[in-house]
Amino acid sequence: VDLIHAFFTVPAGVTGAILKGSHGLPLVLSLRGSDVPHHNQNEFSRTVRLASSLIGSVWHRADSVVSLSRALRRTARLTYPGLVSDVVYNGVDTDRFTPASAQRLEGAPRLLSVCRLVKCKGINHLLLACAAVKSGGQDFQLEIVGDGPERGALVAQSRELGLSDK
Repeated sequence: VDLIHAFFTVPAGVTGAILKGSHGLPLVLSLRGSDVPHHNQNEFSRTVRLASSLIGSVWHRADSVVSLSRALRRTARLTYPGLVSDVVYNGVDTDRFTPASAQRLEGAPRLLSVCRLVKCKGINHLLLACAAVKSGGQDFQLEIVGDGPERGALVAQSRELGLSDK
């Protein structure tokens, strides 16, 4: 092992900081969202806020901290103002994963969203966009996989927008 790369501060980053101390290995920490105090309101937010001093300590011990987005990095700096963090976005290998051409597409396009159902994911905006597509006469199928505190509101919004059949 040449390097520890931990995703999420708690618990992986804490474990990484301990291993860094005991084995002298460099630690790269990837902030993903739920591990950053004040980032979103979800089932972990209170615990994360209470652990903010531990979180700041882990960030300080890491050799490199990377954030998923500039917004997440800004929010992380509310907890640890001196945080130096590069932004590394999620990526996709576009040589392996390419959209089907319109000629090869059979039937209505199928859309899939897999995530925790929290406000910051913007699924409410996805539903509004789908309602606009539907009103324009385009057929599609949307499947949303996940759970979270916004589930009830999103189900209600889907009904209100007439998307239940989609």
